[in-house]
Amino acid sequence: MSDKIKKDFSKEKEVIREILKNANFTEFTFHTGFELKFSRENDAELYGKPLPIEVKITILSDWWFGARDEWNSKVEQLTNGLDLVEPEEPVLSYELTCLRWSDEASVDEVDFEDDNMKIIFKCGKSISISYYNEMDYSWVISEFTTNDLNKGWNIICEDGEFFVSIPE
Repeated sequence: MSDKIKKDFSKEKEVIREILKNANFTEFTFHTGFELKFSRENDAELYGKPLPIEVKITILSDWWFGARDEWNSKVEQLTNGLDLVEPEEPVLSYELTCLRWSDEASVDEVDFEDDNMKIIFKCGKSISISYYNEMDYSWVISEFTTNDLNKGWNIICEDGEFFVSIPE
């Protein structure tokens, strides 16, 4: 955990939980990082504002499925003998594909651990996303229909801190 004194971020965590609650994992893309898309079936509101039907999580930090030590073992086992620059990326793609086609690939709960956010799905799988990234922000949750972080709902995680924008 970082040496910084941690702010509670309870309001920011509430926004994240409400945006992702019961949202279905629907697709992913990969460029230099992963982008996960979620959609909800029902309208919902928070603070009197409608929550977006579709959101995306753009991930630049380290992330994994399940327990970290088990994940590291799985990546080693599946990529052993292959000359890969980023061996976890094809394994992440495989796991996301399996999650996409599984029943109950909707978010059951979101936990905030010391160094990462953990998204737990109704099917029992979980994704942990680190709060820390050496280069830039760690991850962003934003409305799927816009790339403008000045509009709509969005949450930026940078160096263990959360920054939330709520539409006016």
